Amino acid sequence: MSYLRRDIETNLGREIGEYQHKLMEVADNFNEEKIEQFEERLNAISGLRSNLVSRLSNLTNMVGEEINLNTTVFSDVQTTLESRTNRIRAVKSSVAQRVLALSRFD
Repeated sequence: MSYLRRDIETNLGREIGEYQHKLMEVADNFNEEKIEQFEERLNAISGLRSNLVSRLSNLTNMVGEEINLNTTVFSDVQTTLESRTNRIRAVKSSVAQRVLALSRFD
């Protein structure tokens, strides 16, 4: 069973990294004149995050023990997200807070 758990950890870890990269790309494309469209993209990203969290929970139950994942955002992605959310916060702080919340898996 341990090989299955390691495989799940590897694949979900990769998917979480890809998700965080997508979030960074969405934040990078923020346009203050198109806030509504930006929020729609955040809704799509939120759906991806919910799917990952749900799968993690289901797989943890299936395996019967905790799945060890490092969900810390890579430093380059974190730096970019912080820079972008500072710019977004200047226009609409609630949207910036949402971007930051979507970056966390704790």
